[in-house]
Amino acid sequence: SIKPPSQQVPSFTMHFFRRPVTPTWEDPRNRSGGIVSIPLWDRDRMSLQDRIAVVDDAWWLITMALAGESLPHALALNGAVLKIRQRTTLLQLWTSNADQKQLTETVTALRAAMQPRFDGVSGISLEGLEFHKHASADTSKPQSPVVARPAKGKGAKPTKREADFKL
Repeated sequence: SIKPPSQQVPSFTMHFFRRPVTPTWEDPRNRSGGIVSIPLWDRDRMSLQDRIAVVDDAWWLITMALAGESLPHALALNGAVLKIRQRTTLLQLWTSNADQKQLTETVTALRAAMQPRFDGVSGISLEGLEFHKHASADTSKPQSPVVARPAKGKGAKPTKREADFKL
């Protein structure tokens, strides 16, 4: 059996995607879309116990919403990725397009579904979620949210590129 996300060790990534879409920007269904990032846990703002309480519920909710196609513009949603790392846990919603109006409607519905579970949990905000396009407007190359990784060393953090828009 598969362990729930809260029981996975850091540096673990879970994927839930439509068939035959793969969790890569090169996939034709992903290329024109992007990623909505939902931060679920930050070591500097929440306890590990809070992460455990939140991660399983968030993953269950998003996978059921995707499988049931219960969010607006459900056919434009290709899948979800859950990244569990030492310092953060991030839920990503992968889309087939970058239509800001459609994404706003989808995220508004997702926020309404998630908010009752996360009300009162400190450190979680479902406001101002960032959207990053897979391809920039002028090239077909992917645009990662992380621009560059600095030299290794204490306190070195990757440089993060600006979101294409916030939802």
